[in-house]
Amino acid sequence: MAQVSGAIDVGSGVGRVQSGTWVRESRLAPSVRLNHRFGFLHTDAALLERGGTMQLDRAAYHAVIASPAFGPFRLAGGVTGTSDSVYSTLSLRRPEMTAALSAAYRRSGVWLGTSARSGGSPAIVAGAWRTLGAAVVSVYSTRRSSAARALEFREREVAGWDTTVTDSGSIARP
Repeated sequence: MAQVSGAIDVGSGVGRVQSGTWVRESRLAPSVRLNHRFGFLHTDAALLERGGTMQLDRAAYHAVIASPAFGPFRLAGGVTGTSDSVYSTLSLRRPEMTAALSAAYRRSGVWLGTSARSGGSPAIVAGAWRTLGAAVVSVYSTRRSSAARALEFREREVAGWDTTVTDSGSIARP
């Protein structure tokens, strides 16, 4: 049986773009999650209203599908994507796919897999999890290598912002 949950966060404040004037802005952040025993789909977004104009500031999705357990083993695959457009001139998109094999023992387990990003090199992902009451605590590590070529140097500048949802419902950009 599937379970659907949703939430919406509303916030308002004062903000400015770079060194411009301070203006009132409002934020609306809806989130929806569909859970099933063989996976889940989670989506969220952040809408920004400034000066009477509404724009999609951030959108993200994360989907995972897992096989039934074969003894202590299970295969899982996932897709994650994020689109972040702070200003109309810049839009960052980060799709990523993962695949992993996990092994469970009682209330804990480990997994090992691979991850691939758009425009990036593949990565090895390893982790462990443990169930503590109703919470699942997980620790993982990602190792991404780059192919080195003799006497070839490349320099690339990437512009971007990290976004963090604060406990007041606003989105902070350091």
